[in-house]
Amino acid sequence: MTHRLIGFLVTLAILVVPIAAHAQLPAKVPRIGILVTSGGRQSCSSPDFLHALRERGYVDGQTISLTWRCAEGRTDLAGQFAEELVRLEVDVIVSNGLAGSHAVKAATQTIPIIFTAVGDPVEGKLVPSLTQLSGNLTGVTNIPDPAFYATHLALLREAVPDLTRVALLLYADDPFRAGRIPPVDTAAKAVGIDLHLVDVATPDGFEAAFEAMKRQGVGGLLVSFTPFLTTYRTQIAALAAQHRLPTIAHNRPFAEHGGLMAYGWDRAELWRGAVSYLERILHGAKPADLPVQRPTTFELVINLKTARALGLTIPPTLLFQADEVLR
Repeated sequence: MTHRLIGFLVTLAILVVPIAAHAQLPAKVPRIGILVTSGGRQSCSSPDFLHALRERGYVDGQTISLTWRCAEGRTDLAGQFAEELVRLEVDVIVSNGLAGSHAVKAATQTIPIIFTAVGDPVEGKLVPSLTQLSGNLTGVTNIPDPAFYATHLALLREAVPDLTRVALLLYADDPFRAGRIPPVDTAAKAVGIDLHLVDVATPDGFEAAFEAMKRQGVGGLLVSFTPFLTTYRTQIAALAAQHRLPTIAHNRPFAEHGGLMAYGWDRAELWRGAVSYLERILHGAKPADLPVQRPTTFELVINLKTARALGLTIPPTLLFQADEVLR
């Protein structure tokens, strides 16, 4: 009787243990590939992206698995990195930058793709329109309203009241270069400011560009928002300080690295939008059913230390408008 009871218990254990072990297995952790083609090394493991994930309960290595590929400005690596992410069979790809987004679009027609920071995705030939989508792409764009350019000029003019000549720094190989000029030119003409166009093709060209602006008697600088110029924002800020040239750009780190002002979209908001789409896709939504999001929140950052170094007194009305004043 005892032997039979022991045999029964052993048999029961053999049957039950696998069932119990199976019940305790963790659910499949979604694997997300992230391809970043613009920015330097600091662009990998974006704090804003990770914070947006945590806000929705996603923690890398616990509830989600992140696989990063960062080109650090080398767009020639985009295709290689995109193919690597596809071979790893990630569940969703988040692409930051136009070159990377085109690369992942070419690499897969099945894995959902969420693009960010691509400029105009329609003009950039990523999607047919912001609302009429098809295939496996959607995303969050940073394209502003044309009034955005006029705001840049107005802010710079408020900081430098006697401004008469302004330069627009452009990336020579920017595919959207031609479209960036008319809104700035229109805004400049409306307030009687002479606009100079200054093109840079390589990192070695910045010094010559600033020398050219000095010869032209330029009193202020607008930095066009392109991945190339964003990558070299620290160098641009340093040269602007060296040549005592009041400068405004679109990205907050520009002011943090010594530029006079930054006015642009809230990066945290853009990443929250991307993560909200990521969550919806992980729950079964199709990218084609999610219209491209546009920025709605903008922030102004003023570097008061830089202003003092330039001999500028920022008006209280302008300081009041700032979301943050760096002292």
